[in-house]
Amino acid sequence: MARGGEGTRVDRRRALRDEQAAALDRRIVRQSGWVAVSYGTRTALAAASMLALVRLLDPRAFGLVALATVFLAIMEHLQESGLGAAVIQRRDGIREAAGSAVAASAVSGVAAAGLVVAAAPLAARLLHAPGLTDVLRGLAPILAIRGLAVVPAALLERELDYRGNAQAQLAAGLAQPAVSIALAASGAGVWSLVGGQLGGTLVGTAVVWMVVPWRPDPRAASWRMVRSLVRYGRFVGGANIVNLLNDTLDNLTVGRLLGTRALGFYAVTWRLADMPSTVIGNSVGRVLFPVYSAFRSDRETVRRVYVQNLQRLALLSLPVSAVLAAGAEPIVRGLLGTAWLPVVWPLRILAVYGAVKALCAPSGEVFKGMGRPQLALVFGGVHTVLVVPVLILLTSRFGLNGAASALLVVVCASGIPALASSLRLVRASRAAVARSLAGPLACAGMVAATLVAVSPEAARLQPQAGLALVLVAGGAVYCASVALLARPIVAPIVASFRRPGGAAVPPDERAAAVLSARS
Repeated sequence: MARGGEGTRVDRRRALRDEQAAALDRRIVRQSGWVAVSYGTRTALAAASMLALVRLLDPRAFGLVALATVFLAIMEHLQESGLGAAVIQRRDGIREAAGSAVAASAVSGVAAAGLVVAAAPLAARLLHAPGLTDVLRGLAPILAIRGLAVVPAALLERELDYRGNAQAQLAAGLAQPAVSIALAASGAGVWSLVGGQLGGTLVGTAVVWMVVPWRPDPRAASWRMVRSLVRYGRFVGGANIVNLLNDTLDNLTVGRLLGTRALGFYAVTWRLADMPSTVIGNSVGRVLFPVYSAFRSDRETVRRVYVQNLQRLALLSLPVSAVLAAGAEPIVRGLLGTAWLPVVWPLRILAVYGAVKALCAPSGEVFKGMGRPQLALVFGGVHTVLVVPVLILLTSRFGLNGAASALLVVVCASGIPALASSLRLVRASRAAVARSLAGPLACAGMVAATLVAVSPEAARLQPQAGLALVLVAGGAVYCASVALLARPIVAPIVASFRRPGGAAVPPDERAAAVLSARS
């Protein structure tokens, strides 16, 4: 009887753990849905406002604001110093940490804005853009305003409340074009873009303070806590700056070696190929950093969530890369026109690059959540060190094909070791991960094989008809292959929207075990 009773208790514990895992997964899926809605809506709003503004403004206005935005992005990463990530990752003393981070972010935001105002004339001279001085000074207050939003946004993310952050981002996404279009229609010129960014930032910051579940108090700040947060956050901030450089250096190098026309070809092709990582990866994996942080002492849960995320990311992103690679010529003809045919082979190469990047990119969230943010900086630094010399070597010899191949080489050299390190960190065997990815890989393979067979026929049709044939054939095969090979991956996602979600990450010092029990 004793053995029977012990077996019953083990079964109950196992059932409880399975129920908690399912509840946590439902929470992850639902919050990922909010990220996708927010990202998609903001992208659509930005595209619509751009179409309206290009008819009202001189192109020079967009160029000046684009230059200023790059400068401000660098300053923002320096100013924020990873404080938001440090608040998300911290498990004890959260109220003191939040108060300290609010005070530090406010002070650093004002200091960064002042530095931009002082340095604006120098930046304008270096970039040979005289009008940049006033634009930079007009946009400088954004750094101070965003500094106030860092901590409340981090607290929402820490509690897996992406609905609150989505509300703030959507409010900002609505306010910015409304202000910009109204000012542009009244003849404000470049200041319509400046005013739109300021208005959107103000609205977004106000909303995030309204929806945050509890408001951090800067009176709880301490210098000791600020130092502790900065010790963690400096690696996150450094990795963010390195990633910004990595997203810029290839454009600068290709433009310098091949000229602006080739750079235009490259930039558009890269944007298409990078979609699995930027759009799908951001939607699927954005919510996992706070989960890894909360459960970092429970490697089994972290491993399960990480592998499950890789499965879903592969199922969504790899078929997109397969479509771009195998159907490159009909896609280019139908979307871009025959003048863009020189990018067919670069698109195929960059599609493979996009697939590799999509699978390697989630490693950064693991490094941050498990308290090893320096690893993200190390592997990002490897990419930075390699990208320019490899681009120069291959682009100078093979043109656009060489540029695309250089990115593929560099992402493999930096991303695959990062993926291997993340697997070691969560103690996941490569064989088990490979088995978990077999279904998504098979789905992508079936899509690629179908489009290889269909593309010659699509090339004989009118461009739009050929594009439609490729998309319909690829979509039909993808749906059939998912139903046949990947139903166990899809079923929990569908079920997550039919059942109540799990509890949020608690805002106080309770351990991750409490979260597990309440999820």
